[in-house]
Amino acid sequence: MPYYYLNHRHRRIGDVIKPGSWGRAVLNDPGHRFWKMEQQFELVRLGIDPDLPSRLNCNFLFDNYEMAIKFQKLQRQDDKLYEVIVLNEIVRIHIADMMLVHPELERWNAQWGNPKLYWTSANITTTELREILTISPIRIIRKINPGSMS
Repeated sequence: MPYYYLNHRHRRIGDVIKPGSWGRAVLNDPGHRFWKMEQQFELVRLGIDPDLPSRLNCNFLFDNYEMAIKFQKLQRQDDKLYEVIVLNEIVRIHIADMMLVHPELERWNAQWGNPKLYWTSANITTTELREILTISPIRIIRKINPGSMS
């Protein structure tokens, strides 16, 4: 199954992306604006289900092109969009509502900042912005140029 991945770096077809780059960026900078929030989400995850993929050690994906484009326009205009495959389909994934975790999207969701809801939401298929967390490495299969998909 193809997934979609946003990244500020230029990637080549065939590149393998290991999980955890977001976590390394946040954890290596205690002054990072998301440091406290990510610590809170991690503590709640450990209490609910420690086997769920950690936001600090995963790749963030979209299973839907339109959602990837929407998030890119809202928050990551300079990022490049890639189609990727998950290299280990056996590992557990977590599907979550991005609007529960991104402060910039707060105006659209009164439940923002609710880590318990982020880790336990059951009806995620209908959310406007769902993200998929996987601890699997991913492989770039193509770069998607703006407007290249219909």
